[in-house]
Amino acid sequence: MSPRPVIFISAVSRELKTARQLVANTLTFLGYEPEWQDIFGAGEGDLRAMLRRRIDASAGVVQLIGQSYGAEPAAPDAEFGRVSYTQYEALYARQRGKKVWPLLLDEHFFADPSDPEPDDLRVLQQAYRERVRKDAHLYHDIGQPSELENRILKLRDDLTHLRRGVKQWSILVLALLVIVVAAVAWVIKSQQQASRATAEVKDELAQLRQALVAFPRADAVARQQAEKRDPAAAEAEAWRKVAAEVGLDEKELRQKLPAYATRLLAGDPKRELTSFAPASDRANAAYILGDYTHAEEFFLAAAAEARDKSPPGNADAIQSFEGAAHAANARNRYDDALRHLREAEKLTDRARDSVEWARLQHEVAQALFRLGRAPEAEPILRAVVALREQVPGPEHPDTLEARGDLLDALDVQGNHAEAEKELRIIYSIQERTLGPEHPDFLLTRRAMAGILLSRGKNAEAEKELRAVLSIQERVIGREDPDTLDTRNRIAWTLVEDHRFQEAEQEIRPALEIMMRVLGSDNPKFMDSRDTLAEALRGQGKLQEAEAEHRALLALGERTFGVEHPMALHSCQHLAATLAALKKYPEALGLVRRAEQGFKKIWGVESHDFKEAKALREEIEAALAKEKVEGR
Repeated sequence: MSPRPVIFISAVSRELKTARQLVANTLTFLGYEPEWQDIFGAGEGDLRAMLRRRIDASAGVVQLIGQSYGAEPAAPDAEFGRVSYTQYEALYARQRGKKVWPLLLDEHFFADPSDPEPDDLRVLQQAYRERVRKDAHLYHDIGQPSELENRILKLRDDLTHLRRGVKQWSILVLALLVIVVAAVAWVIKSQQQASRATAEVKDELAQLRQALVAFPRADAVARQQAEKRDPAAAEAEAWRKVAAEVGLDEKELRQKLPAYATRLLAGDPKRELTSFAPASDRANAAYILGDYTHAEEFFLAAAAEARDKSPPGNADAIQSFEGAAHAANARNRYDDALRHLREAEKLTDRARDSVEWARLQHEVAQALFRLGRAPEAEPILRAVVALREQVPGPEHPDTLEARGDLLDALDVQGNHAEAEKELRIIYSIQERTLGPEHPDFLLTRRAMAGILLSRGKNAEAEKELRAVLSIQERVIGREDPDTLDTRNRIAWTLVEDHRFQEAEQEIRPALEIMMRVLGSDNPKFMDSRDTLAEALRGQGKLQEAEAEHRALLALGERTFGVEHPMALHSCQHLAATLAALKKYPEALGLVRRAEQGFKKIWGVESHDFKEAKALREEIEAALAKEKVEGR
């Protein structure tokens, strides 16, 4: 079999990592081998020499030209002058006679969050963009990710020409074989090979179709787990689960499934409901590509189609309503998610299918909990736990998950004693069935520390967390995200115990590791920075605390959006710090934003809303007092 032609993708990683992955997925789907700097690293000596070797081995270069200049060599290049590594890749490829496709991305194109570059580098990049733009025959101007996907798909003819060049050697060999082998035998063999190839393609398409359907639910479960453990680990678990379910290699699935989804929607760039593909397929494809708004719309259309059938396709409608809820959750639209689940709930029957009924009831309870309506979620969770204790049994993971959600509902309502009772049941089962060093049991021990802290048993909570940390450092390593999260929880326990200086000493070394291992935009890192800021505020280091909270707020808004709970918590904590500094007007504006945000997401009964409301009232009272005193 002839080798797959290599296409080099040139782009500034800090700005266009996501766009580059879209191009790589599409090239993989078309049968080409994408390659770029991050894949083969920079550990081979001089970077330019290494780039030359890689580009020489490539059939062509696709260059994504954004607004960022990127890294550059220590000294100007002898032939091209002062250029970035990314610019050098295209210039060298063209010099060597390689086919280069420059794709200019305009200022509205989606870019990964990154810090702005110095002005001199931006000037250099704009100059390079103008050089490319002057040759109207060479560049393509692109404003949306869908346009980028379609542009790569439209390069099929050029890429096919390259493929022919790569296959020339195999054609010569084939000619010799034809001379030697009898014509009839060769034809029979070719037919057999074609038949096998067709069967393999059909099998792979069937696997991808199966993965397309399975992924949204697996991702939703991962997102639920990510609220209690490292998000990256939860996402990786979702991919592993789907890959095992469909019988594909995980790495292969990560490459091919987004490409398959992209191809499915390639003829529908505006995501219109009039497209030829079934709404359910387009819903799953849009979800996989992160287009949750259209995914929700398509899932609801699929649910309507299923209910309108004669007889109604209740199972398909339930699955589609659940998909719509998953898409709404991914957008932090928890009220919409609950509404979709309530529609699915109407189609279930406990007597007909108790497993299906329990699953929907559990999802409804989780949606209520996200909205801060724990009192409503509690009786539903009790019913689910009671049913699952019978089928599939008290030690089944589904039963333990429902019991864990029940204890959370009890805990948030202040019923810490009963929450501890439920948790000790889980504790006992997992210790016996999983063992004392299993990661899931360690997470349960960590949850136990949280309950103890809620009950004011700070010393016991700290002791439990330090015992967990000792095992985690030995079993999964000091730099594992779960280990680092435990260190943050220890620091927060110290904050709650008003041992602010000790908390700062505990969290600072962990933050240094988190920055290197997780990155600045990881939720666990941001949560730990918040712990540091609160430790600083507790020590009276208000200016330092203010700076930390302002940086966190900006980072949270840029990474997750202005309405995300992470950004809203930063608003609230910054407001508290500003109030301590007597900067009441700004503090009031921030806490009002947090209060309204929590009301929209969680509801008026949520702890977050009530806490923000109380802080807002304190600030208003302080501001009124200041006005009365004439200050």
